[in-house]
Amino acid sequence: MKVAEVECSSRSRRSTHRVPRTGSRYIFRSGKSTDVESLEDARYFDENSSYTVDWTARGRFMSKLAGENASVVEALEGFSYRAKQELAKAFGINANQTSAELTEELAEVGEELKSEMEAY
Repeated sequence: MKVAEVECSSRSRRSTHRVPRTGSRYIFRSGKSTDVESLEDARYFDENSSYTVDWTARGRFMSKLAGENASVVEALEGFSYRAKQELAKAFGINANQTSAELTEELAEVGEELKSEMEAY
């Protein structure tokens, strides 16, 4: 599932870039964004000034969870109600709930996601 959309600021009509650490290859076309599904790749592009990164709600959440001592509750605290709804939709959760209910359900999904990320 995508974590970000990345656009290259290169003037060429088409460019190919390989992320050094992961070896993933991306093709960028002028004026079009490319979907990125790897958190590590999206971070690489975010740190490189030649790219514009538009993080998805899922990507922002995963990025916060990837911190060394990050807890799921702390990661969710930075999200507005609308952002939690967007995140719920990304994970297939009913988004038409109260903020507390959304936080509770997203915390469960977040714990699973965090353990998957740590295992990976």
